[in-house]
Amino acid sequence: MVLLDCVENYRFIQLIKQDRRMAENSIASVEHLEQCIKQNDLFQAVKFLSDDKHLNYYAEKCLEVIPVIFSYLDKENDKLSLSFINTCENAMVEIAKRGNAKELLIGFLEQADRFKEDVCFRALIKPLQTVLQQLPGKRGKSLEWTLNILGAHLESLPLPKDYNLEGDEKKLLDLDPCVQRIITQISLYLPFFKPFVEEVSLAAEKLQCISYLDRAIHQRHTITLFLVKLLHHPLGYLDLSHTQQKAKSSSRVCAEEIISYISRLQGNFLNVYHFLREQQKSKLLDSHDEQNSSVRETEVELTVSEIALGVFGYMIFGEKVNTKNIPSVYTHLYLLEENVNIICVLLENPKEMIYYKGLILAQVLLDKLKVAELSSKVLDLNDYFRMSKALIKVMIYCCVEEYRQLARVVFENYLKKLDFEGNYKMLFSLVNSEKHAGVQGYLIGLFKVRVLLSLEERGRGSYFLGVRLKKFLKVITVLPEKVETDLLDHSDCIIASLNLLRLLFLRDKKNDNFTGVWDYLNELQTEFLQPLRTALQLSRAHYKLQLEQIGGKQKKMSLSKTVYVEGQTLPNLPANDEDILKSALLQFDVIESLLVRLEEICDL
Repeated sequence: MVLLDCVENYRFIQLIKQDRRMAENSIASVEHLEQCIKQNDLFQAVKFLSDDKHLNYYAEKCLEVIPVIFSYLDKENDKLSLSFINTCENAMVEIAKRGNAKELLIGFLEQADRFKEDVCFRALIKPLQTVLQQLPGKRGKSLEWTLNILGAHLESLPLPKDYNLEGDEKKLLDLDPCVQRIITQISLYLPFFKPFVEEVSLAAEKLQCISYLDRAIHQRHTITLFLVKLLHHPLGYLDLSHTQQKAKSSSRVCAEEIISYISRLQGNFLNVYHFLREQQKSKLLDSHDEQNSSVRETEVELTVSEIALGVFGYMIFGEKVNTKNIPSVYTHLYLLEENVNIICVLLENPKEMIYYKGLILAQVLLDKLKVAELSSKVLDLNDYFRMSKALIKVMIYCCVEEYRQLARVVFENYLKKLDFEGNYKMLFSLVNSEKHAGVQGYLIGLFKVRVLLSLEERGRGSYFLGVRLKKFLKVITVLPEKVETDLLDHSDCIIASLNLLRLLFLRDKKNDNFTGVWDYLNELQTEFLQPLRTALQLSRAHYKLQLEQIGGKQKKMSLSKTVYVEGQTLPNLPANDEDILKSALLQFDVIESLLVRLEEICDL
């Protein structure tokens, strides 16, 4: 009995000592590490983070250790002690290999609020990748949460402003600090996808390396979705173009890597369109289901924007990246139909790098069509007419001349791909809806070209003659405020209208009256030409009076002063108002000359 009591006492004492050592180790390990970091004793901290014994312990206490290490990871320390930062990153990877995968995943993702520091984002990429690889069977939602959190950081990065760069000037965009930060972060992020792409790739399926195909398909869709998301924010706002005359930019390299990953997951790029659009539809349906509101708060938003799809299309069709993933069975009309909505979305975006991609995508897809291949019936679909309005908006408001000219080329090419009926419908609808006089004048000029073709090839293009021609003329031969209309504001439209009328009455003799325009002459004289003559007289008198008043004021205020710069005499600067008034009078002279010529032709 006495011996048994001694043995029990000994065991009890040993247990107490063991508990004390564990307690001491716990305090020395976690708290000592924290104390070393706070006191900037990095030498001692490195010893802790490099020792296998402590790393095993940290793996057990991961939820306590991870916040301690991440508290040191910030921009300032990244510059001052890069070696210690690297030690922290390596320690995180080792902890990820040794600890409980589920606990580690939670511990790492809890540090997401520190992503405002890029060093924290960098430090988490490899540990998260390591942890997720240890969850092959239960990775579905965990992968979604991780990609969502990492992607949210990239979406929060500031974008470069519009610099209105043209041609080779766009190379300078890579020097923008925002662009450099974006490229650095994406270059760190993209390798994260590699193992997860490889294990569910089409090549792995072909080699029968996939055990559960349904899980693999879900993972493919998840990865594809988050890769496409990157093409909106931030890559969509960067220059992704490439020609043989220039080297690839860093942003272009990243975009190509994304497309390469997607090509390994999806055999047909058009299926990516369909899958992602189905996701959008399902989200739309769920948003109307109030019963799912509590569930949606915890679910990851598995949808992409139309801009992301648009940039994806731009890379495939516009930049011809991995075109082998587009089956040749699709017609050019079908490809345009699949992309017309996203072209509109791109063109309507105010950012120049976004609508430039829309211009290129539209240009490439329209170039593939034959002349007059598009039926007028497509204009019954809202997106086709919407695309024309978006192109015109770029022509008017874009600050970059290169893009304005490209928009004009694409719009005129679009008209060529429509049949004659489609041309008429398009021009008639636009001239009705566009209030900008310059645009109206431009559209009337395009209409005149088609009328001329109809006159040269009688029987073809009858949509531009007869009743429809009269209908068009009624729209354009109107003074909005009758004789009180400001002719300077509407001069472009008026001059284009008079030119069209002059062409019609010159080319179509009264005896032929092939166009039917002579039947409209009396109404035209009453409703347009006479009011225009009166408005012209009133406007000229008004502007002459304004010019005389300005001239009188300048004489009173004139001073005999001469300005010299480096011995050279500077000329007197003309008054702005005076230039505008003189320009207006010149415009009135042009209108009057056209009006007189038209009256001579018509014997009015």
